[in-house]
Amino acid sequence: DLLGGRYASYRPRHEVEEDPGFKQLIPYMIFRYRAPQGSEHVFQYTRGKGQGEGRLHSKRSVGIGGHISAIDAGTDGNVVEGNYIGTDAAGAAVLPFDGTGANQQIGIALWDGPDNMFGGAGAGEGNVISGNAVHGVAIDGARSASNVVQGNRIGTDASGTGALANGNNGVFVQHGSDNTIGGTASGAGNEIAYNTRHGVAVVGASATDNAIQQNSTFSNV
Repeated sequence: DLLGGRYASYRPRHEVEEDPGFKQLIPYMIFRYRAPQGSEHVFQYTRGKGQGEGRLHSKRSVGIGGHISAIDAGTDGNVVEGNYIGTDAAGAAVLPFDGTGANQQIGIALWDGPDNMFGGAGAGEGNVISGNAVHGVAIDGARSASNVVQGNRIGTDASGTGALANGNNGVFVQHGSDNTIGGTASGAGNEIAYNTRHGVAVVGASATDNAIQQNSTFSNV
């Protein structure tokens, strides 16, 4: 009786999610339906018979845990440099939006991760981040602090002269603090142009002390 009082207890969700001393039972794809006459029905995912492991056929899936550490999440200390993101290999044209080409979401998306570098001031370190359906770069979440976006061309072709707009903001920062867009070193500034909305947008009450330095920002709608 794994759900009996000897092995399990029912606690408020916020307690078990914030205290790693608890392990949660997490049923997959479960929902509750209340019929018009008032009766309730609970539906849970049951594995099919098409997968390779026969021992799991027709079994219900339950996960145990519910806690992910920042280290396991892998959103800290990454470097993304020297890429063409949303364009062809020459950085000259947007790839088609047919499921095989251009990004149909965000070029670079970061959620709740600090100390990441997107681009760089050195030769060849900057990215071309253009032609993406939403933002060129999005940095979101209160843990997203001390990230650097520099030396990139965002919304232009690789030469910096042609328009390859991102479909929303060039750089979007929400809730994150102490991030740097550009910089004071030679080559650190981004060229942010031709994007469908703002060149750089910073929103949220906690989005404080973000530095926007020495970027070339123009022709954003």
